[in-house]
Amino acid sequence: MSDSAKALEVYRQRPEQFDLVVTDQEMPGMAGAEMARKMIQIRPDIPIIMVSRHEYSSDEGEFSQCGISEFLVKPISVNGLLTAAAGAMRPAA
Repeated sequence: MSDSAKALEVYRQRPEQFDLVVTDQEMPGMAGAEMARKMIQIRPDIPIIMVSRHEYSSDEGEFSQCGISEFLVKPISVNGLLTAAAGAMRPAA
């Protein structure tokens, strides 16, 4: 789904149906970090992977503070995504 407002609405209706969220920072209508914050307000334990074509080294702390579990820079490989998903979904120690 490429429309962040629609994605958030679907999530709001059934947050328990999601095990993991993968979002892009640059989405139409709402930045990925803003959508992630709103999703985490609804369900604080949802793991979120942020993807971007840019390195946001100055923003990675902000991403982490708003609850984003992993950050990937495009292009990403299947193995990279799988590794990030495994890390994001790993229970906290």
